[in-house]
Amino acid sequence: MIYLDANEASIRSTLPVMKDVQISSDLESLTGSDIFITPIQAPLIRPLLESHIKAGAMMVQRKSGMDFVSSVLDKRLAHSIAVMTSLHAHPRQCILLTTGRFERSEKSHNVLVNGDESQISYLTYQNSLIKWTNRGGVCFNLNYDYEIPQFLSSLEQNLLAAIDNPIKEVWLTNELRQDNPFQGTTLVKDGRAVLVQLPHIGTKTANALWEFFNQDLSAVLCALTDPIYLKAQFPIKGIGKKIIEDCRLYFNLENMEDDHYQIMLTTIERITKL
Repeated sequence: MIYLDANEASIRSTLPVMKDVQISSDLESLTGSDIFITPIQAPLIRPLLESHIKAGAMMVQRKSGMDFVSSVLDKRLAHSIAVMTSLHAHPRQCILLTTGRFERSEKSHNVLVNGDESQISYLTYQNSLIKWTNRGGVCFNLNYDYEIPQFLSSLEQNLLAAIDNPIKEVWLTNELRQDNPFQGTTLVKDGRAVLVQLPHIGTKTANALWEFFNQDLSAVLCALTDPIYLKAQFPIKGIGKKIIEDCRLYFNLENMEDDHYQIMLTTIERITKL
């Protein structure tokens, strides 16, 4: 559900694709934000604020064009982040959303907002963003107001996805795909990090092997290089003769059969140091 502060209601016309947008008369005074995205269906009142925040609600302070400049000058921006962090929110829940093109004037070194010169220097503009992040928030910029609906929709989708899967495993051998900024991350440091270095073994197959062999790296490596699977069917779907051959070649076992297990065990120490 998305709540919109009454003073920001004028931008409601730019949210045609958003559902369940509710107008709140005191949203900004309660939360320091003028857009509030929450995953729970509960009234946005002071006694329930903690429940919204714990559920992962995101508070968005929107500043468009010159309004951003004036909010820096009159300290409204500092007040907003102070209210947000007083609610014990995570930094990713305290969002500063600026809209407009902010550039540096080559003549005056002031900020050009959509081509018009402002009253603050570009350094002040940069410092205001740094202060927001240092005080416990994150910053986003959109060039145009009409991009707001899609931005809010993406935030809401990421929030709901992160609630279902709060932790994302990160594999150093693979670039992050469909990365969700609202998920926590944990680095894969166990035997699966070794397995993905083998020929044709990706993260999905590594996970399947890891679970099937009860998280025993030695058992997995021995199975992947066992000559019996050059003829017999491997117990994990998707692993055929080609993978077994290439794994054996990887360990220089292509011509070894009788002493396979002993040779395999002596190579485990080498590969785990890669």
